[in-house]
This record gives sequence, structure tokens and C-alpha cells, in this order.
Amino acid sequence: MAILVTGGAGYIGSVTVERLATNGESIVVLDDLSYGHREAIDAGIPFYQGSAGDRNLLADIVFTSLSCARCSPSSLLLLFDSAISFGFNQSRV
Repeated sequence: MAILVTGGAGYIGSVTVERLATNGESIVVLDDLSYGHREAIDAGIPFYQGSAGDRNLLADIVFTSLSCARCSPSSLLLLFDSAISFGFNQSRV
């Protein structure tokens, strides 16, 4: 299973990606490049340009890149919605 690094093309994210790669981890990077730079990420690391708030993009990344072979994109969207709802409910306590 790969590690998804959001904001991975920014300064802190790219250093994190570099260290994870040095430790032999499998990595996928998601960044909207509003502050980051594509050149900060090694060409051999899977990169997606977009927002972490884009549910459909996240479902695609998880389904195709993070080895969620038993999940369908639609079931992943339901999982995201449930997790987000849970987080909002917990913040109200």
C-alpha cells in the first residue's frame, strides 16, 4: 500500500516525500501547485495535480494508485462522505 502525501510538491511536503522515498516507502503525491512545484517531485513518483477536497479525484487516486482493488470508486465516495460526516459530528461535541 502506498502513502498519499497531500501538498507533496511544496517545501515541507517535498522534503517529506524525499525522506519517505529514501526509506523505501511507496508514495503518491497530490498537490494543486498553488504553492508547490512539480519539479520538486521525482519523475518516478506518481503525481496528481488537484485539490484534496476533490472527492472524485481522491476516489480515483485511492482506486488506481493506493491498491484498493476490492473497492469501487462509488463505494469509496460513500466511505469519504461517512468519514467527513463523522469528523464534523466529533467536532461538535
